[in-house]
Amino acid sequence: MTAPGARDLLTRFWRELTDLRTGMLGLTRWDDAHAQPMTAHFDGEKGPLWFYARRDGDLARGALDPGPAVFHYTGRGHDLYACLHGELQVTDDAQARARYWTEDVARWFPGGQDDPDLAMLRLTPSRVQIWLPRDSQAPTPFDLDGEPADVRGQVRL
Repeated sequence: MTAPGARDLLTRFWRELTDLRTGMLGLTRWDDAHAQPMTAHFDGEKGPLWFYARRDGDLARGALDPGPAVFHYTGRGHDLYACLHGELQVTDDAQARARYWTEDVARWFPGGQDDPDLAMLRLTPSRVQIWLPRDSQAPTPFDLDGEPADVRGQVRL
């Protein structure tokens, strides 16, 4: 059963992410883990989120072996913050590569969709924690199905 307000909050998160789409993506299994700015591409709530990356970059090299990752998001008005956890992996999904291709992506990969330097990353979300600072609300974690949060306020997706 969906917790009261959780569905609205999740819907707001996905709507705002659709609007801005840029956040900080990083792998979490390394001691020196750091995140880098990336643009998320996706359809509807629950993801997965797709990212275009350089094949020789840290994210693509680290995601050759699928592993835990986090995507930090700040809403355009700085009135919504989110931390989305999931598994990141490199994929050769040509359909996703073509589906989300834009002129902005093409600027990074002059060889087009078949550029040998291009790696497609897929983030499969598992949980998200959301903050609404203007509402002085505690972090609201939940899963993608809107299930109630556990005692730490995290929800499984």
